[in-house]
Amino acid sequence: MDAKRGQVLKQVLLSILLFVFFFIGSAKLRSEPQTSPTRSIKLHWENDVFLLTDREYTNGIRAEYGQSLLLPLPASWVLHAILSSLGADRTHKQQYSGIGLVHAIYSPLNLYTSDIPYGERPYSSLGLVSDKASFFWEKSALSLELAFGQIGPSAQGKYFQGIIHQITQSPMPQGWDYQIPKQNLLQVNLDWKYFWLPQFGFQSTARLGNLDSSLSIGPILRFGKISSPNMGGLSVFDPSGNYYSEDSEFYFYLIPGVKYQTINATLGNPKGTSIGSPLPNKEDQFVILENGQTNIYGQALYNAVFDESSSSTITRFLAYEQFIGKDQPFAINYLIFNSIFNGASVPNEGLKFSILKSLLDSNIDQSKYPGLNYFLYDTLFRNETKGLSVYSRFLAYQYFYNGNLNSEETKLISLLLLTNESNAKKVYHVDLQRFQGKLSFGFMFQNVDWFMQFGVELSSFEYRATESTLPFHRYTSFQLGKKF
Repeated sequence: MDAKRGQVLKQVLLSILLFVFFFIGSAKLRSEPQTSPTRSIKLHWENDVFLLTDREYTNGIRAEYGQSLLLPLPASWVLHAILSSLGADRTHKQQYSGIGLVHAIYSPLNLYTSDIPYGERPYSSLGLVSDKASFFWEKSALSLELAFGQIGPSAQGKYFQGIIHQITQSPMPQGWDYQIPKQNLLQVNLDWKYFWLPQFGFQSTARLGNLDSSLSIGPILRFGKISSPNMGGLSVFDPSGNYYSEDSEFYFYLIPGVKYQTINATLGNPKGTSIGSPLPNKEDQFVILENGQTNIYGQALYNAVFDESSSSTITRFLAYEQFIGKDQPFAINYLIFNSIFNGASVPNEGLKFSILKSLLDSNIDQSKYPGLNYFLYDTLFRNETKGLSVYSRFLAYQYFYNGNLNSEETKLISLLLLTNESNAKKVYHVDLQRFQGKLSFGFMFQNVDWFMQFGVELSSFEYRATESTLPFHRYTSFQLGKKF
């Protein structure tokens, strides 16, 4: 882990050095002379903790340096070439070029399970290096962003979310071992804004890449003291540059919108995720790995409990008890259920006491439960941030089929299910929701030296969630920039 963090730190330092290099030595690539270029640095932070939630897109940060002259970077060259060929760049009012670093974290609703949160968004984090360029006219703006980076463990989502949760005194997320695997990202974003009036405009954003391929459209409404005929980006992932105004302005904004998407890497990889095998001597039952989730078709118990994956532990346990014999002690029933269907979450002190009391009060034939002492200790007393061991999972599956199949069949099925779990870590995903609705509103302030924005965004889910999951999310957005 230390070696991986060292490699990440080297990548960050290299990015900072490149940042400084272009800051000091950037050439003045522009279409017409400008005598007093405006530069800026900004920090943009988005998080949902201030609205009493902690899931979905839960944290995003962008650090950016920009100026009103085009930097000699690919986004500037491409946008300059496009507009030159159209003869449009000569009439522009202002231009912007910026380079930045972007980091984002996504997590499910259930942070307590150390397993895959079936039916919910998988854990994922990404880091990007961004290069953007914008041209502003009197009533419109065209922006281009080129970005590259990586999604997966190297983005250190587990580490950074752990820091945030320590600061906010929140529960530590326990399922990062099942985050979306490593994938290199390449992204191209194009944004177009048009204002019929300073108070009323329109925005359209097209994104193409293996992180996000989508099209977003919607109106822009502004109310207040508006000095600038245009506006910059108001979210971490908005490809628009900053619009500089020397006159003070402050206004409220309202931006409803709709998004149509075809690719979203933060939801997992939907390709090649179906693997099936028949159960031994059970022609009507198949073990299927589908979307990273194990289903046993023909076995009502397995599927009924997984269908309650996003509900409470009590609901899932009651569904489990409907299909099993009541002759086993509560402790054995609960520990098997918890290990297989409940993410192996470590019970609280009261539940631990009840489980241990049940075991002491019962005459358990330990010959039916090989390795029971290890299984109990690993389930009840392990580090909460660590998942259940492979051996404990194997034992849980053996106990699950105890008495229903012979020893060899039980071992074979247990190994098959463990293999599915291993594959699930690589292929788990949730199905994409093609259309997503959004509503952003907030406050923007700008003067000759500073700009600041505070906002809230409400959005429907980007994926098809289970029925028991509230299908919308909310988070705050805060942006602070210094012009010089």
